Amino acid sequence: MKFCWRITKYTPKYRNSSGVFLNNEWTSYSDIGKTFNSIPLTYEEYERIETLYIKAIEYFMNCHAIKSFQIIALEKPKKINSDIHNTSAMTDLFNNIKDNDSLPKSNLENFCKLILRDKLWCKLIYDEKMFVHFGYDYYMYIGSSLPCKNVISAIQKDGLFVEPFESPYE
Repeated sequence: MKFCWRITKYTPKYRNSSGVFLNNEWTSYSDIGKTFNSIPLTYEEYERIETLYIKAIEYFMNCHAIKSFQIIALEKPKKINSDIHNTSAMTDLFNNIKDNDSLPKSNLENFCKLILRDKLWCKLIYDEKMFVHFGYDYYMYIGSSLPCKNVISAIQKDGLFVEPFESPYE
């Protein structure tokens, strides 16, 4: 892919010279209820950040006029873990989605919630135009055949950090 970025909630100023993030911050949905830098992570704060990640993907989809992704390398357990925040739409999607399925934009939000909440994992691709990869510790990688400069600005304005970076999942 011609352009690749790492998109995260992590301020780059807290990385060491090797790129390792040094600040004590939450890294997973399972951290809800734990305290970081004297601030407890609430579901509401988690969901606010989760929404920004999903919105970032939608911005790129709009830049490319993409209406769906192909799901590849899907990994999921046989059943979804119970969770008070699972909606019936999320559970239905989990139960019915298969590797190589097409994921319409209308299902993107619920599907990404499943990924970001560690219920499943996969790569999302659209031909040679775009990909989305999710990494450990709440890292997201997006590749694009277009520079989408206005998208980068919008994501940064929303409060996420965008760094040029090759996906380790290529």
